[in-house]
Amino acid sequence: MKICFIFDGIPHYHVHLLDEINKVHPVTVIMPRSREFFKEQHVKVSEEGDFQRVYVEKKKALYGKNILVGFKEAIKKIQPDIIIFVWPYFLELVFNPRLTHFLKSQNISIAIKEIPFFVPSYNETQEAFRRKAVQSMLDEKILNNPLNFFIQKQLRKRLYSRIVDYAFNYIEAGKDIIGSYGLPQNRIFTTYNSDNTDGMMEAAAQAQKKYNITKKPFQLLHIGRLVPWKRVDLLIQACAKLQPTFPDIEAIIIGNGPELDNLKKLAEAEGVAEKIHFVGAIYDHVEKAKYFLESSIYVLAGMGGLSINEAMAYGLPVVCSVCDGTEKHLVFEGKNGRYFQTDQLESLVTVLQQMLSKPDQLAKMGKKSLEIIQNDINEHVVVQAYLDAFAKIQADRSANI
Repeated sequence: MKICFIFDGIPHYHVHLLDEINKVHPVTVIMPRSREFFKEQHVKVSEEGDFQRVYVEKKKALYGKNILVGFKEAIKKIQPDIIIFVWPYFLELVFNPRLTHFLKSQNISIAIKEIPFFVPSYNETQEAFRRKAVQSMLDEKILNNPLNFFIQKQLRKRLYSRIVDYAFNYIEAGKDIIGSYGLPQNRIFTTYNSDNTDGMMEAAAQAQKKYNITKKPFQLLHIGRLVPWKRVDLLIQACAKLQPTFPDIEAIIIGNGPELDNLKKLAEAEGVAEKIHFVGAIYDHVEKAKYFLESSIYVLAGMGGLSINEAMAYGLPVVCSVCDGTEKHLVFEGKNGRYFQTDQLESLVTVLQQMLSKPDQLAKMGKKSLEIIQNDINEHVVVQAYLDAFAKIQADRSANI
């Protein structure tokens, strides 16, 4: 079965997944030549991988979102059996009925891959959806404009009840959210989320050989883009409050982004500039592994997801709050990490203080994190979830021929 994904670009953490699927089903990714979106979001894109790439132009449609120019021509050449759309490209399926008719006439199955965290249930009110939102979402139109909220729900209702054949998401709760728009749950696949965990474990082994690694009991770690919704500011403030109790506390911040200067100024203002180490973005896996292995706690103070998998693959306990939903499958309170109240500094400080006071417990939690990655959520589980979904789709298609 030929698989076609529509992406804005391919982050480095998707390459391994696409390569693994490509070993079983030929994979083609259609994407725009332009990379502004990923530059704006400070996400590293990759040109690696054994799967096929097709580049096209993009332009703004009358409804204000991007569409792909030459998409139909590309599909005629690729002749896929299924196309998996992401936001905002699936909107064209509603606004351009001719495109939908063309895909259906070619016997192409249509699927959507969504981030459930950003999608309200059909019967959910805007106020209820806003209460669940973290600070990074509060400026989104869907939360502040009642008309936008209504329109987005009606568009999804039409998509999932009349146009789309299947949906992919990475958390179990996504089945109920997407299902509320009319798509049967047996056509909604939970694939979970993971980076190349085998590669991380290999990097850890290499780092142990290359570096003289010693665990630092009061070293915290964060990795990710330096953008407001990651709440690195909260971590810096927590370090400042914890310093009187733990004079040796420090935090390693891996990543780049537009907030770097502001965060450095904050560390200076809080009196912890010498305790907060901004080491930049690191793409050498062995070098990055060194920082994970030296640290005692991974802290995700704001939004994120895959970094939790990464930290756990290196045997770290995790401190987080509401993230992108993946944390619910990975972090278990008191077992391999702790939760703090979203955006609440005092709650984060309390949790970190309790954990740093019990180094033996940290070691046990870290061991549990690694076990969860090895046994429950890893690259093999995610790849198999996709392959199982494609087997189901293939069976459905064969039955309908």
